Amino acid sequence: MNRHKPVLSGLVTLFALSGVLCQAWLKERGWIGGLLCRDVVCEDETVVEAAHQRLWRGELDGAVEWFRAALRRDAASPYRWCDLGEALLEAGRGEESRQYFRRAVELGGHSPVAMLGGSQEEAERVWKWMGERSLEDLRLADEYAGFLVGARQYERAAREWAARGGSCREGYPEENRLFNGSFECEPAGQTLDWRITPVAGAAAGRDGSVASAGRWSLRIDFEGRENLELIH
Repeated sequence: MNRHKPVLSGLVTLFALSGVLCQAWLKERGWIGGLLCRDVVCEDETVVEAAHQRLWRGELDGAVEWFRAALRRDAASPYRWCDLGEALLEAGRGEESRQYFRRAVELGGHSPVAMLGGSQEEAERVWKWMGERSLEDLRLADEYAGFLVGARQYERAAREWAARGGSCREGYPEENRLFNGSFECEPAGQTLDWRITPVAGAAAGRDGSVASAGRWSLRIDFEGRENLELIH
């Protein structure tokens, strides 16, 4: 058996080398070779590298397709979703890119900070980058506010959340410490907005027929059959 080891080692090396040469050859062989490399033969790292090269060269449509292929190969990676989102954004397809950035955040630990390592500096850098491209929405703003609250930066959290509150601010946080105090908007967050959740024995929701201020209020109907003390 020992005398066959050099032969086997040589075959393994030759096989590995042939794979590398095959990938290089396919990448340079026009669109047919490119398709075979992108979708069948080449390793994941090769596909990602080729996608980035197209993005850097300004071949945006090509970069999008190669990043799509990379995502198909590893749909559990937040980085693949983020890569495709960035390529779509660069290609002027901002609306389409949002879903990919959102999915990247979800897979990366439910916050932009967790995806990039958890430091406050990184979180601020990510948030600034998203703001410059108008990628932040209320859900992400809520997650960022939650991160700031966790870091005990309460005033900063309130300012960041208020900046995206629109007509729901009602003077928040300068004149009114309650955001959306009269329920004029559907609750949109978990950190600094209302949370209306189901509870046994009672039904709760916004009511547009009665209001103390504005046009809305919160209505709670007690069924009177269970949980009479409303323990919740």
